[in-house]
Amino acid sequence: MNPDGSDLFTVFNALSIGEIDHSLVSKDLAGAFQPAWSPDGQWIAFGLGQWFQARATGHAKIYRAKVMDLSIRT
Repeated sequence: MNPDGSDLFTVFNALSIGEIDHSLVSKDLAGAFQPAWSPDGQWIAFGLGQWFQARATGHAKIYRAKVMDLSIRT
């Protein structure tokens, strides 16, 4: 990303795939977290799910998104 943020874009919208409860996201109990780029810069991996108290009944997955075509893999 450029220091001025001029090339910032959304790679993945956690709410767009129906994997997490919107009400938990609004309470900061769920979402996408800890992104990391692959060494070749073609993929970004991240956790998606619930944490804190919501973790007891919720679920979490590790996702990867290919940056060029934004296809999602689980």
